[in-house]
Amino acid sequence: MLSPFQGEAIRSLSREEIYKVVKYFIEAILKMKQCGFDGVQLHAAHGGLLSCFLSPYTNRRIDEYGDSVENRVRIVREIISESREEVSNFPILIKMNCTDYVEGGLDMDTFPALAKEIENSGVDALEISGGMWDCLVRSEEELGFRPVPAPNPIPASIARTSRVISGNSLKN
Repeated sequence: MLSPFQGEAIRSLSREEIYKVVKYFIEAILKMKQCGFDGVQLHAAHGGLLSCFLSPYTNRRIDEYGDSVENRVRIVREIISESREEVSNFPILIKMNCTDYVEGGLDMDTFPALAKEIENSGVDALEISGGMWDCLVRSEEELGFRPVPAPNPIPASIARTSRVISGNSLKN
């Protein structure tokens, strides 16, 4: 399979590689706390590693880390729940797309279910963003459409999350 963004050959991570990724995230979160930071944000937007698990556009797995919304969130849930054992109530935020701006990706219709799963993972706040890297570096002509900002205010089904950060606003 080729990367939808850069045309490079990609492959799915093995379960062992996923376990290592989770472990590395947990170690990084613990180090952030030990260094005196006020909290940490997981970057799960714009086509990065965690984003590729969350998006149906990039996640084509048919195992426990793909296919359903619940399974696509599994890696984030594992990172957060296992981190809590190490850092207790240290704030963990996540930045994630509400839309990927690509056909077959996250959109405003599918995002609320994903946001609810992320909320249930124990995250302290969501920062809402949008767009895969591909959309950010390609012209409207290449994309065939013009990405538009997500609606503001955040839809009520999402805003019920304990804290949502979007643009310059913080909603409790």
